[in-house]
Amino acid sequence: MTTLLRKTLRPSLIAAAAAAAVLTTGLAQAEFQDRTVRISMTGSKDHPAGIALTKTSECVAAKSGGKFKMRPFFEAVLGPEQANLTQVRSGSLDGAVITTAATAPAVPQLGVFDLPFLVSDYKEIDALLDGPFGDRLAGFYGAAGLVHLSFWEHGFRNVTNSRRPITKLEDLQGLKLRVIQNKTFIDTFTQLGANPVPMPFTEVYSALETKAIDGQENPVAFLQTSKLYEVQKHVSLTRHVYSPVNFIYSKTQYDKLGADEQKVLKDCAMENRLVNRQLGREMEDKSAAYLKTQGVAITEPSKAELERMREKTKVVYANQTAVLGPDLINALNAEVKKIRGQ
Repeated sequence: MTTLLRKTLRPSLIAAAAAAAVLTTGLAQAEFQDRTVRISMTGSKDHPAGIALTKTSECVAAKSGGKFKMRPFFEAVLGPEQANLTQVRSGSLDGAVITTAATAPAVPQLGVFDLPFLVSDYKEIDALLDGPFGDRLAGFYGAAGLVHLSFWEHGFRNVTNSRRPITKLEDLQGLKLRVIQNKTFIDTFTQLGANPVPMPFTEVYSALETKAIDGQENPVAFLQTSKLYEVQKHVSLTRHVYSPVNFIYSKTQYDKLGADEQKVLKDCAMENRLVNRQLGREMEDKSAAYLKTQGVAITEPSKAELERMREKTKVVYANQTAVLGPDLINALNAEVKKIRGQ
């Protein structure tokens, strides 16, 4: 090694050693117990949320010096979303990554995200989730025995089916569509003229395969990772609902963690929400291209047709105002107008 190269490397090595010393000192001063926590999700490890959950577990381990370990479980190994919610609330499961729609029975205020055609793009939803309104919603989890760690992303939901393309409102008439076990989703598709069939996602593939139902609604990337394209050949980009994902934690178990452990858990969950969102949005177009190679026809209703659908579902807003209270709905509407500069 030349003298010049040694002189060049020495400052960077010294800096790296200093950084390592600071990190080691910080870990030594922080208090971490040897513990392993279990986190469940119904999606696959290849889904953007699954990848982000794996990265979160790596983040927690790194920031705790390997003491605080997070074990992710994928593909509903620990049960469907509703079962996970019950387990997390009781403390028999440490945490879960589940949709806000599935969490709404415990935290009814999350029903605002089930309102059809609430936001029009990612910029609007990011501002809503990461701003004052998202902070307001986070305050409601404690009463349900939950801790809100961060809002992740499932994406804009689209209608799929095995019978026909959907380009206009009339195409939805009479279709048996699986929906989340959630009243707002049931009301929305009833208003649109479909026949909504609530069921756990774990039953959806077989129901589609046997033609017990005609279709379902989920983001495009999820169709690829869950392989629903094998039993669905029509996708309509209705983008009727943006579906956030909660990273929730059991309050019982959270209260057992030390302050340093709580901070690491929260920090890592917040950091990787951005990973989740970026991957999901990048994957959306890639998944659409992949679905086409698998013989899936993708159509997009015109703005005029989407407006017709929006008009049909206005009654859902009125129903939810009665359920959630005018204060929350008014705050939501005010925040959306502010985001849009209106």
